[in-house]
Amino acid sequence: MRCCKSSTKKHKSYKCKKCTYTYNPSVGDPKSGIPADTPFEELPDTWKCPVCGAPKSEFEKI
Repeated sequence: MRCCKSSTKKHKSYKCKKCTYTYNPSVGDPKSGIPADTPFEELPDTWKCPVCGAPKSEFEKI
């Protein structure tokens, strides 16, 4: 049986500092071709906030 803590730790949500959009790894970003269960750390460096276009560097862990 997998430990819930390691799974939760891997899938932290991140919030855009500019518009407060929250990237939820369990949902991904289907409109941008990012499948569910993709951790924020594995998003391409070119990925941008789907709401305001802010770069990945403008997100903070929540």
